[in-house]
Amino acid sequence: MCPFQCCKPLSKVLIDNHSLQWRAAIERANWEEESETVLESLPLELLTIMSDRGSLTTALKNIGSTSFKVEVIQERLEVPYLSESSRLGLDKSKEATVRQVQLCIFEKPVVFARSVIPYDLTKRTETGLASLGSKPLGHLLFKDGIMKKSRREFACVEGIYGRRTPYEYEGGLILVNEFFLDGLVEFL
Repeated sequence: MCPFQCCKPLSKVLIDNHSLQWRAAIERANWEEESETVLESLPLELLTIMSDRGSLTTALKNIGSTSFKVEVIQERLEVPYLSESSRLGLDKSKEATVRQVQLCIFEKPVVFARSVIPYDLTKRTETGLASLGSKPLGHLLFKDGIMKKSRREFACVEGIYGRRTPYEYEGGLILVNEFFLDGLVEFL
């Protein structure tokens, strides 16, 4: 039995940063800790890439070669969603740097990523987090092996499968939400 409580699948997802519908979908996601049962419930075509313990950026670059691109949708200080604040152990009204990007192969969005970085960690210049621009966060996280992953969680939101991973990095905790869009399957 599938542990995810998926909504009716959508053929396309419009990623609108100001959409209350997208926020509500993420908030009501039934995040399940990684387990054999959860992994067995993922679609076969996404299982390998979603369960991979390495850098998603590297995996996508291996698929799309030179056509891989990070499109920054938004990066700003804001109060994270309640489930994100809770997962990071932040006060529910405390602002953090929220970075939303689309990872694209051949100009086609294949992953929507939403990262939540506590402001205290962002403002420390030695972390490199304040000047990412269109550089993938994964390059920084996986670069020196400094970070440590906590237990991953998986969910199905509006028919789109996602995972979220807390990373311990430079004395802080970063939460990376990744949603695997319909377009990815054609490249796998």
